[in-house]
Amino acid sequence: MKKDLIEKKTKEGLFILTPDGESLFSLNDVGNFIWDALKHNKTRDEIVKDIVSFYDVEEKQARADLDIFINDIKKYSSELMVDYR
Repeated sequence: MKKDLIEKKTKEGLFILTPDGESLFSLNDVGNFIWDALKHNKTRDEIVKDIVSFYDVEEKQARADLDIFINDIKKYSSELMVDYR
């Protein structure tokens, strides 16, 4: 993940701006939760476990939601450079 991203948390969610100002990303509560976990270098299994615990959802659903989030990040922006293990 790039270190020079500009992040702003609001009551609406987390906004991430690329340093060149070209791209702005908006994350909801769950996206913000996942983003924070990725910033702390958590593994896929650790993040899934945290989602299950915090949001009280089934593991299968948490895993699917996480994969969608990661795929969207990869699809829409190489600027975020997420290293997903």
